[in-house]
Amino acid sequence: MKLEILRLECYRNIAFAELIFEPRCVFLRGPNGQGKSNVLESIGLLTALRSFRGHALPLWIQHGKDQAQLYFQGRHDTEDSFDLRMKFRREGKQLWRDEECVRRMTDWIGLYPAVVFSNRDKIWIYGGPRERRQFFDILLSQLDAHYLRSLRNYYTALKQRNAALKQSQFSILSSFESILSQEAVVIAEKRQQWLELFNQHFVFCYKVVSPQGLEEPHLRYEGDTEIALLSSEDFWYRSREKDKLWQTTQHGIHRDDYSLELCAHPVRSFASEGQQKSIVLAMNLAQVELIKSYKKEAPLILLDDVTGELDPSRRRGLWDALPSECQIFACGTEFPQELTVKDWQIWNVHEGTYRLAEALRHSRVML
Repeated sequence: MKLEILRLECYRNIAFAELIFEPRCVFLRGPNGQGKSNVLESIGLLTALRSFRGHALPLWIQHGKDQAQLYFQGRHDTEDSFDLRMKFRREGKQLWRDEECVRRMTDWIGLYPAVVFSNRDKIWIYGGPRERRQFFDILLSQLDAHYLRSLRNYYTALKQRNAALKQSQFSILSSFESILSQEAVVIAEKRQQWLELFNQHFVFCYKVVSPQGLEEPHLRYEGDTEIALLSSEDFWYRSREKDKLWQTTQHGIHRDDYSLELCAHPVRSFASEGQQKSIVLAMNLAQVELIKSYKKEAPLILLDDVTGELDPSRRRGLWDALPSECQIFACGTEFPQELTVKDWQIWNVHEGTYRLAEALRHSRVML
C-alpha cells in the first residue's frame, strides 16, 4: 500500500496541512513538540481508528475547534486507488471511502494496514495483560474477519452480562452466557493458531536485528480458562456466585495474557536492556511480515523517533530489515546519519506547519 496525499484540518496542533508524498521513504524532521508524531498518528488511524499514543478522540481535535478532518489518497498493491475521509467530533466519528459512508468498523479494519514502531512499545514488556491483549486483538482483527466478528460479539455479550450482574438481573444471564461460550472458544483457538505463525516470524526477525545473539525469543499464550471449560455453558453457570459477589465476569478470554520469554525465562526480568530493545523491534517486524504474508499487502511502516535509543548496530539492523516494498514514514529531531538523503523525502516541521527541505529539492535537480 502507498499513501500519496495526506490532508489534515484542525487536527491536534495542525490548522491545515497538505503533504504530497513522492518517494517510498518520508522523514519528518524538527524539534520535539512541533507536530511530527501527529502526522504519524493520523496515518496510524488507518489501521483500526486507534491512536498508538493511547489518546482518546477529543484530543485529536484542535483546541477551540468543533471538529477535525483527515483525508487520505493512495493505492493498494493491486494498483486500486482509494480516497478516504475521516471526520471527528467530540461525540463520535464518521468515515467515508470513495465518497461512500462507512457505517461499520468491520468494513474498515484490515483494509489499510500500518505498523507503528514507537518507544511506547515497551509496554509489551512492562505493561499489563490488557495492553498485550489489545496489541494482538488489533493485529488478528486485521488478518482474520471471523476473529474480529467473534471478538465484537463476545465483548458485547460481556458488557451486557456485567450490566445484568450489577443490576441483579440474574434471570437473563443465560442468554448472554450462550454467546460467551460460543465465541470464547473461537477466539481462544484462533489466538493459539495465529500465535504459532507469529512466533515463526518473531524468531526470524529477532535474528535479523540482533545477529550476534544466539538465544531465541518466544511469545506464549496464557489462557485464563481452558478451552474445554469455555465451551461449557455449565462453566458460566457455576461462575455466577463469584461473579454476583464482584458484580463482574471474573473468568473468560478477556482475562487472557501473553508472556514474552527469552531462553525460557521472562524477558522482563531476564533479558538485558539491549535484548529487550531487539525483542520490541522484532515484534514489530513480525507484524509487518505476517500482514504481508496473509493480506498480500505491504503495510505502511511508521517509525516514531525510535532510532534515538538504539545503538549503531541495532539502528543499522533495523533499517536493513525494513522491507523494500513497504512505504516508510519516520520522524526525529535530526535525519539519521547512516541514511542517504537522496533516498528520502524530508519535511521540516515547525509548530504544525510542514515544508519540504530545500536540500532535497536541489538533490532532485542534480539527479
